[in-house]
Amino acid sequence: MSKNLRFCYKVDKRVGLAEDEFGNPGEAFVCAKAKNVKKYILSQEDYKKMQDEFRKIVADQLRCNEDLLAPITINEYLDRTETEI
Repeated sequence: MSKNLRFCYKVDKRVGLAEDEFGNPGEAFVCAKAKNVKKYILSQEDYKKMQDEFRKIVADQLRCNEDLLAPITINEYLDRTETEI
């Protein structure tokens, strides 16, 4: 069975990815998956490096500054999106 790590981010409302019910810009949430990792447990330094690299990738895909993406936990992502991963 392959192992996957997920990196989740809160997208600042200035990116314009989401709107509230009145059409005002709102925060959005994204989750990126690193497939086929060797292990789930990483050193804090290695995890931070991967998290920063995925943040750059997501920012590039959204065509925004990576400073507009804030890392969040998988639990916060699930709570805010009510999505099952």
